Amino acid sequence: MDRGNNRILKISADGRSVELFAGAGKGNYLDLACARNTGLIDPAGIAVSPDGQSLFVNDSGNGRVLRMSVDGGSVELIAGPVPAHQNIQVNPLKLGLSWPSGITVAPNGRTIFIVDSQNNRVLSVEIDRQQQIIPPTPNQKPQQQFDLPPPPGHSQFHTTPPSDSQRSRDNQQKTNQSAKRLKASPSNKIYLPKPKLQVKRTGKKIAIKATNKPRNCFLVITTRIRGKQRTIKRTRRSTTTIQIKRKIRLTFHYQTKSHRSPKRTIA
Repeated sequence: MDRGNNRILKISADGRSVELFAGAGKGNYLDLACARNTGLIDPAGIAVSPDGQSLFVNDSGNGRVLRMSVDGGSVELIAGPVPAHQNIQVNPLKLGLSWPSGITVAPNGRTIFIVDSQNNRVLSVEIDRQQQIIPPTPNQKPQQQFDLPPPPGHSQFHTTPPSDSQRSRDNQQKTNQSAKRLKASPSNKIYLPKPKLQVKRTGKKIAIKATNKPRNCFLVITTRIRGKQRTIKRTRRSTTTIQIKRKIRLTFHYQTKSHRSPKRTIA
């Protein structure tokens, strides 16, 4: 099983010969008479029938199960969608598979077990109840198919499409719910630390270094003048120099567009 290359290889017992058994590249093309010409997407499981005459293949990417003869001369679609662009008529089981990842055959050879990964279930399927491939004939309708109940989370009822006003209300409700989740999400909160400063005075000049300044925020220096808070300097750098004429009380904090850190004051 060569999953990465979307193919199945046939290797002799002595390992001296290798040939392509199935897989004509990535796709869903189905050739009922040749396994080599059948497209596969990420095949993820294979099982051999007890009589050694058939192989059961999980074609995971296409959501289907195929049965192939060991000589590669015939291919049957056991379950899964039928390629719409092909002029073939088959009647597979409608199991609603989503990424089947494992398969095995019971000792009686009439029952297969399928691991339906994305639907979180294991299915037991009696292949004797599977209807055989029907040759294409003009204007012939498919025979009745054997259906399983839909997997959990899938509705089995056909509902009336919502009106435009109902669709608009539903979209607005989803938008409001998304906004509430985003607002309550811890990842949406930004915590700015209280500034840690190294201050050096030289005459009327003060050299300031913020040792814990986060990136992409401003260091804001303010003071109170005549009862009003005034901004002296606002910089993205962690080191700066200011010049004052008299002794005043300075206040420091970090700030982004929507957040502000606790303040630190020095005299």
